[in-house]
Amino acid sequence: MGKKIGFTGHRELTPAQERKVITRCNQIIKEENAELYITGACTGVDALVALHMAEHHPEIQQLIIVPAKRTYVDERVLRIKDALITYMPKGSTYRERNERIVFNATKLEAFWNGNRRHSGTYMTMNIAKYKGILITRTAL
Repeated sequence: MGKKIGFTGHRELTPAQERKVITRCNQIIKEENAELYITGACTGVDALVALHMAEHHPEIQQLIIVPAKRTYVDERVLRIKDALITYMPKGSTYRERNERIVFNATKLEAFWNGNRRHSGTYMTMNIAKYKGILITRTAL
């Protein structure tokens, strides 16, 4: 079984932070030899990673897990050709979407600004820690 890398990160990114995410993404491609990238379909890190992978590395399979509440979903990711797109059931929470990202991953890449308050990124890191999977954090 190959590596399956889940991604988590903040929705609002500066141009410098976007460059940092893309740089790390390219490092991961070179170093990890992953067979699957897993994102959560929202604006920010989710969309940036998914769109970058689709454009520059379409040979790597993507799993995009769309939350039931679509307020923050970046609709562009739903049009990525050949991505496996799965939708969370109506009434499910962002936490359940985050759990699905982690439970499908063998490693979590977290792009975190250090803020714990109302942070889905922090929540996702805690889920991964509880599951016992490796977490790599990139400070934003």
